[in-house]
Amino acid sequence: PEFLKNTFYNLTDVYGLLGAKAAAPPLGLLIVAALLPKHWPLEFVDHDVTPLTEEHLDWADIVFVGGIGPQQETILRVVRRAQAKGKLVVVGGSGPTLQPHVYSEADFVVSGEAEDTIPQLLADLKEGKRSGLYYSGERVDVSKMVTPRYDLAHLDQYMFVGVGLTRGCPFTCEFCAQIEIFGRTPRMKSPEQIL
Repeated sequence: PEFLKNTFYNLTDVYGLLGAKAAAPPLGLLIVAALLPKHWPLEFVDHDVTPLTEEHLDWADIVFVGGIGPQQETILRVVRRAQAKGKLVVVGGSGPTLQPHVYSEADFVVSGEAEDTIPQLLADLKEGKRSGLYYSGERVDVSKMVTPRYDLAHLDQYMFVGVGLTRGCPFTCEFCAQIEIFGRTPRMKSPEQIL
């Protein structure tokens, strides 16, 4: 979902001056896409680059929405739009991880690291379950992390593309929730994984 315009997280006017529509594609959703079954047809829609249309929602069987706390309003807007069309909706990301109860109107809420929770979700979907809450257990071994599905994003629409090097952080910055999600011990990918 989009960030509210002209906030700290979405400097639309600045991006436009630099020839982009947004800062970077949402890495978390591209990681989730890489964890989904290979035979699933996927459509990646970053609302800061391309508006979510009725055609997108009509096409989808399941809508996955990811985001951070400041996107709460727009995440819930997508949840309601998709459910009004009878679609199952999965929410995840740091917003739902830190406050899963806020997103409880979604069919499925994923709290924590996707590599640990998406397999549980997929197993339940296969069994026909229509709702669930998934919590990540152990810290994910970053040596086994998937490559994000960068091929799904229109990379030329962004100022830069993020590459996940580590999870976890030794610092306690008051404005950042990463240690609450990923812990205080950095877990680092190998140079080969980054390349």
